[in-house]
Amino acid sequence: MCGHEVVVVGSGVLGMAIAVAAADAGLRVALVGPGYGTRGAASPAAAAMLGVVGEHTLADQDRTDLVFRHESALLWPGRIEAITAHTGIGVPFSQGTVIIANLNHPADRNNLEAMRRAAEALGLPVEDLDPRQVPGLRPAPRHAPVAALACPDEGWVDAQALLVALDTACRRHPGVERIPGTARSVLVSAGAPAATGVALHDDTHVVSDRVVLAAGAATGTLLGRSPPSPGRYQRCWQPRESAS
Repeated sequence: MCGHEVVVVGSGVLGMAIAVAAADAGLRVALVGPGYGTRGAASPAAAAMLGVVGEHTLADQDRTDLVFRHESALLWPGRIEAITAHTGIGVPFSQGTVIIANLNHPADRNNLEAMRRAAEALGLPVEDLDPRQVPGLRPAPRHAPVAALACPDEGWVDAQALLVALDTACRRHPGVERIPGTARSVLVSAGAPAATGVALHDDTHVVSDRVVLAAGAATGTLLGRSPPSPGRYQRCWQPRESAS
């Protein structure tokens, strides 16, 4: 398949948002992915959290990553407004998050302290909260709350509404072509360190000299199946390693 100026791999929140933004900029976009409702997709769960401080742990020492996530979170209101303008579909979102440490995870208290320090570094307000003041909290006995931290500027978004709105925006946008197959690998030119598109599992090739990988955990697999060539990829950010 030819005629595209950019191929976006991944039909979750990031992939669809990038596809709409690129099409708004006048590019012809191929959006590759089986759909956001696919079994195992991350967006239906993860997209509910616009976490910055609440995603920080004692193991996270990368200040660049923290600042990047904070600056990204500040963009959400404008992006949701733009998506609503495209589709007429309202996407509920707001601020206010409580993080709770529980008895079954001794590291929780240390992580709350790390969150407090992260908030201080970003100039964000946080407040210690008695867990008994959290409405509707009814944990199992072994998960009894021992401390809580209120983050009034930490946000959330209705994940399902957001996915529906983005999917609608992609389907309506004349600059976006949906390609429901699954990407198998990145195509690379023989004579230069450059991507030329992606190959799908049915051996279809989607060709473009701009390729954006927004496929979550599958991104590393896609890169691993491509021939090595230094300097070929540019990361928007360095993914954090999960704490053991």
